[in-house]
Amino acid sequence: MTRSSHASIASLALLLVCTLGTTESALGQAVVWSTWTDHPKRHTTLGPTGARGWVRDNRIFVVDVAPDSPAADRIKLHDAILGANGLKCAEDADPRRLLGKAITESETAQGKGRLSLMVRRDGKDVTVDVQLRVMGSYSDTWPYECKKSRKILHEASAYLAARQYPNGYFPAEVGISTSWAGLLFLATGESQYLDNARRAAYWLAEQSYPDMILHNWPAGYAGVFLAEYYLATGDRSVLPKLQSLCDFLAKGQMGFGSWAHNSPFGGYGAVNQVGLVCFMALVLADECGLDVDQAALKRSTDFFHKYAGKGWIPYGDHRPWRGLSGNGKNALAAVVFDLLGEYPEDVRQFSLTVAASYEHREHGHTGSFFSFFWGPLAAVHAGEDRFRKFLDEQTWYYDLARTHDGGLVNQPTGETATGYTWNGAVYTTGGMALFYALPLKTLRILGAEKGPFDDNAVGEIAPLVKLYQQREWDALQTQSTELIGGDRLSAKQKSQVKRLQSIAATHRQSVALTLRAIRAAVDDEDAYRGAEMLACLERLLGKNCPELVDARQLIDAYQSEVAYGRRYYKLWSDLVYCAGDFWLPYGKRAMREVGTMGPLAPKPWHTLAETSEEQKQDWRVLRVSGQVVQPEAVKPPTAAQTHWQQSGFDDSQWLQETGPFQVRPNRNAPSKDTTIYLRRTFEIENPDFDALRLCFAANSRRQITDVYLNGVPVAQLYDSSGRVYAKVALRPEACPALRRGTNCLAVRCHNDDGRGLAIDVGLQGARP
Repeated sequence: MTRSSHASIASLALLLVCTLGTTESALGQAVVWSTWTDHPKRHTTLGPTGARGWVRDNRIFVVDVAPDSPAADRIKLHDAILGANGLKCAEDADPRRLLGKAITESETAQGKGRLSLMVRRDGKDVTVDVQLRVMGSYSDTWPYECKKSRKILHEASAYLAARQYPNGYFPAEVGISTSWAGLLFLATGESQYLDNARRAAYWLAEQSYPDMILHNWPAGYAGVFLAEYYLATGDRSVLPKLQSLCDFLAKGQMGFGSWAHNSPFGGYGAVNQVGLVCFMALVLADECGLDVDQAALKRSTDFFHKYAGKGWIPYGDHRPWRGLSGNGKNALAAVVFDLLGEYPEDVRQFSLTVAASYEHREHGHTGSFFSFFWGPLAAVHAGEDRFRKFLDEQTWYYDLARTHDGGLVNQPTGETATGYTWNGAVYTTGGMALFYALPLKTLRILGAEKGPFDDNAVGEIAPLVKLYQQREWDALQTQSTELIGGDRLSAKQKSQVKRLQSIAATHRQSVALTLRAIRAAVDDEDAYRGAEMLACLERLLGKNCPELVDARQLIDAYQSEVAYGRRYYKLWSDLVYCAGDFWLPYGKRAMREVGTMGPLAPKPWHTLAETSEEQKQDWRVLRVSGQVVQPEAVKPPTAAQTHWQQSGFDDSQWLQETGPFQVRPNRNAPSKDTTIYLRRTFEIENPDFDALRLCFAANSRRQITDVYLNGVPVAQLYDSSGRVYAKVALRPEACPALRRGTNCLAVRCHNDDGRGLAIDVGLQGARP
């Protein structure tokens, strides 16, 4: 399906339901179709199996299986997962919970990685075993003192490192995910990821934020990351950009203390989700010793302080909302007031609402990503017992959110889409995995104490920081060891000196690892990646640094390959960007990037049974509204009467009408059910088609549609809105149902919400 056709049917929301008039075993051969089965915002990641599914009622329908995953060759498209590890999902229960808990159980040493799935495949119930890696058990205090949590953190960081562009960028929504990934790299505290964090920081430091879409989002998160980067590394090269971001954010602040999507904010109004991030950026930049507008800080402090203990921070400049957490806003507030250090009661009040929200984590505007991003970072301030309850109730979710290659995604609920899965795990892993680093306390937002590079690092520590900046390693080691062993420093100051020693060691290890990585990149014929790594080291250490001479000579010898790689990534970055959420407004830009590339040859589809979109088509019709049947002399088919779908069925007593069809509800009938049965015949001279698809349009919530071709069930459809004709590809097994001569297309459409229904169906075929 083309991207334009995806966009044209984006208003459709089609979901599978059990239907009357056919047996479930027969329906096992039919296509289960929904716009959402092709829509990433509706895909549930089925944990490290490598499969993804579409949740409806108490089952999960498989819509994708990664070829290099544990599920490959074990789970098949259109499989319906009914249960796991011997337990079948109860009716009206959430099948994701059962599957997530089964994954947690299977990954233990006792489970040996064996995940046993109960699957309905082609109308038959079978058991399928998927072999997962043994990750171990969660500790009672996870993510603290937990080997499995450390594994997940490392794999998430490795996942992002492998997908980072050479210049540090992550291709998702104007670079905002670059800040999230950068925070995760820093949070590991590992020298092997410091180069990744550095390249992310330098890329962000080169951007023009006023020119970006919804620029307070990327500016706010870039401010948070760049401040954390400086406080963790002492790399002063990012401070000029951080200062300009502070000036930009302070100037764009609304008078009462929050921010909008953009500055100046125009008529949209405040958006506290991003406002709290901008507030946090100013607080952290202030710790870095920058010239931060203190009046702007006070306005934000006063504005958000007033919501403490009053419920849910609202969307904008509104009264408090009833509820818990507020899709990450209360969590953000708990973290930022903890950074301020002067409002312990505010931290307690905000964190308590978050810790109590474990049953409400998935409710949120555009999805629940920010609840899972910031929630654990706040709930940890609510006390050990509350934090344990908060996390333990969500273990299933986190294991289900993990991809087979190490990423983490924010999940749709099954009933609600999320806007944070469009770009996949590359987009969400940085935020989703951050809480696994809580035990390390490497970042201020993770509870780290103020370090040697904050604005209070004076007195005895200041000369040590100067030695660090000048890379006088021997002198730094000697003087810091003397101070730690003496009695001139307080315990807190000694802790900062030890932190500085650790940072220096990580810095030196990172430089050595990066130099080796430059050589490896050239050997792997990726000289551009090596060139970007070297450029970051030259910015950090100076172009004349003796350590970099060999690396510079190596890269200079591969300048043509470097130029080629730069062009490639620039073009690819532009294409990925305009092919995502912003496809429609950036379609012309995409055409410019593609240039003179010729069009792909379209598949030749032939119309077999026309819809009534352009010319009204005749059907035999039986309408049932409430308990009223038209025509009155005919009884509607029962569940046991399947012959009405057959081509030889006598429908002469049914009405003859032209489509499209609409059935209005009978308001006086005790039953809200509305049903329509449709039958039409069409002639085929040569049935030699290797692909069939339906053309389908409907317009009613909870509308259930079964489609039959010569009595064979070929599709189950559910529509919630939209009159656009969608194209629904049928399984190859449907092709033999087509016959030479007269064929019958039969449709049953049902709705039970009292709103009536509308329907039209056609059929197309393509030859080999």
